[in-house]
Amino acid sequence: MNRHRRSGIVALVATLAASATLAVGMIVPGASAVAAPSTHQFIEIADVGCAHLIAGDAQAYFHPTHHSIFGSEGGLQLWLEPDDIIVDAPTIISGAADFTVGAGDSGLFGTFELLDLDDFSVVGIGTMEAQYTPDGDVHVGGPPNSTGNERWREQLLTQPMTVTGTLTLDLTALDRQIVMSLDECSGLTVDVETFANDPASSVTSFQITVLSCVFVTDDVVLQLAASDDLGLISAEGVVMTPTANYPVTATEGVTLTLSSFGMSAPLEAVEGGGQGLTGAPGGTLTASAELTKQPKIAWTDQINGTTFRFVQQDLSVSGSIVVALDDGTTFTLPMSDATCDAFDYSARSMTNP
Repeated sequence: MNRHRRSGIVALVATLAASATLAVGMIVPGASAVAAPSTHQFIEIADVGCAHLIAGDAQAYFHPTHHSIFGSEGGLQLWLEPDDIIVDAPTIISGAADFTVGAGDSGLFGTFELLDLDDFSVVGIGTMEAQYTPDGDVHVGGPPNSTGNERWREQLLTQPMTVTGTLTLDLTALDRQIVMSLDECSGLTVDVETFANDPASSVTSFQITVLSCVFVTDDVVLQLAASDDLGLISAEGVVMTPTANYPVTATEGVTLTLSSFGMSAPLEAVEGGGQGLTGAPGGTLTASAELTKQPKIAWTDQINGTTFRFVQQDLSVSGSIVVALDDGTTFTLPMSDATCDAFDYSARSMTNP
């Protein structure tokens, strides 16, 4: 196994350099290297979703929304006979809308223009009165996120809603009023809180730990690769015997650190046995190894005004992989520097205006 991989991150250098160049290019000429104030923002979003509304010869799709920053969208498509909802364009669509969210997220209310799709002339006004009732618990999402010294945090409070109410379409140009029930519709409110800073210089970082192994014997061929990419740990590979192929994919039960590797994954033969044979047994793949740090290599590059610091940490491997099939067949394969390659790459860049 090749244990000198400085050339292996040329693509990484190029990617980081391109990102840094773009960031520098977006800086206003003459701007000083002084951090801008942090931003703290609250956003409210509410919507109603109606898959299919029917009232006499009128059918509609209706999905009104309100965003506290970007405003309201009517979201109406209305078909009036003889126009057919399956094959024809809608007869009427919504135009400018003005919705408000009731106190305590009690509902979504307001009006919107009704436009003739042929010439986009205003042919009436739509009025929505949708009352909300919470449907289940609030979902809290949006974990903290940051890249280097740039901090960004977002919290989302999402509340599914049941809906009751009416949609009234006053088509004055057609001398007609249509009233549709919203009782079969669903609703949703989302409260978003965001925080972001704007530092004077941009510092970003990247780190990945990788382990890969290849085994070739008269009875079995095995390829396995595992990685920890900023906390996203996974393993994949394949086990090949004279009678079957077993793909390996795992995101749970896998551990990979700078000192150890371990995993356990079920084995199921490819349909048809992989080699044209049927009835191939299933099994389990387990692996366990100690990883030992070797002398590291570190270097610095400067590209287009951005300073890059790279660290390559090679890891020695000692352990074993066991393939146990349900028919009693077992393969024990030694994990060593002769069969496996392991390393950790980290990179850090800093750009000043």
